[in-house]
Amino acid sequence: FRSDAAPDAAPDAASAPTISSFTASFTRVRAGRQVQLSAEFSGGTGSISGGVGAIASGGSVDSGAVTQDTTFTLTVTNPDGVSVTQDLAIDVATRLWVANYGAASVSRFDASSLHGDLAPAATLAGAMTELSQPSGVLQVGDQLFVSDQGRDAVFVYDNAATLNGDVAPVRTISGTNTYLLNPRGLAVVGNELYVVGDTGILVFPLDANGSVSPTRLVPLMANEYGIDLRMVADEVHVSLGIDAVRTYPADGDGATPPLR
Repeated sequence: FRSDAAPDAAPDAASAPTISSFTASFTRVRAGRQVQLSAEFSGGTGSISGGVGAIASGGSVDSGAVTQDTTFTLTVTNPDGVSVTQDLAIDVATRLWVANYGAASVSRFDASSLHGDLAPAATLAGAMTELSQPSGVLQVGDQLFVSDQGRDAVFVYDNAATLNGDVAPVRTISGTNTYLLNPRGLAVVGNELYVVGDTGILVFPLDANGSVSPTRLVPLMANEYGIDLRMVADEVHVSLGIDAVRTYPADGDGATPPLR
């Protein structure tokens, strides 16, 4: 932070701008694709790094072509020069992860050579992994998130780029407080992890660990269970085990009805 106060004085927290959200239409893309960056903030003007430039609160801008793993930084600065920042990582898909539900393993293939009958470049498997019936896989930066129906858990592994063999998770989201039941699809928006399964749509802090309560829970309709989900702007699209897709608001909580 910087302010016009005396050199040894701390900036007045009350005068600092605030960032409510900084999100992308996708956090994992093919090389050369672009994403839409959206932000909500108050108390200042916004700018995004990486040559993106100015953004208005409540607005969206194109990122330009993303050719490699990139972290965009939103900076909001007030008239006194006090600034706050928030980072958003976009991962370029050079690896394809596949959950092997019946084999208690997760395999990685190099996306540049996907064709025909080829062996995986790496396989995560073994007692230390704690995998039982992995279902969903999502790489976020250099961490790999795996949902496991057999454990009613989400496992998080470090060093996704080199992950291979019998490696223990660094974090595990599981326990009665989580309400996880047959978790399947995973998505990340900003600092939140979305998980869908039999319970509904569960939202956790991205750094959640242990038997933690979700920050939000949107139950699905009667006799429905979630298979997978995708985030587009401020909406969650959920594929269901009844051959249907429902769309919910991303900030939904409690008995939130679907948008369509």
